[in-house]
Amino acid sequence: MKYVWHMLNLSWSDADRAQFAIRLQSIDLNGMTVPPVQAAYMVQYRNNLIGKHFKTLMQTLAFVIHGMVTPQEFALVKAVGELGAVLWVHEIHDMELYLVGSNIYHFVCVTLICFNRMT
Repeated sequence: MKYVWHMLNLSWSDADRAQFAIRLQSIDLNGMTVPPVQAAYMVQYRNNLIGKHFKTLMQTLAFVIHGMVTPQEFALVKAVGELGAVLWVHEIHDMELYLVGSNIYHFVCVTLICFNRMT
């Protein structure tokens, strides 16, 4: 998530960052396992975020940036969000089923496609 966040911020103008902060601050956090969002802080110190900020971004970014990024960037953000949901499972009852259903291969493919198109 750290590198995806950095990549997105490089292409945004100050107006885009302001719009992102408004959208992020407006998101409903019910049902999410994140602390209260400090959107203005996260945008102002975008290059110095820590784990709790990236956890918040991983769970919310796809909803917040819809319409602000290219389809390739959006696909990458969705893939990272899905990977985060798979990795933050607290207890795995059936490891084989978990590995088959986790679809990590999809994440790797989307990541490679996105970075190849952007470079």
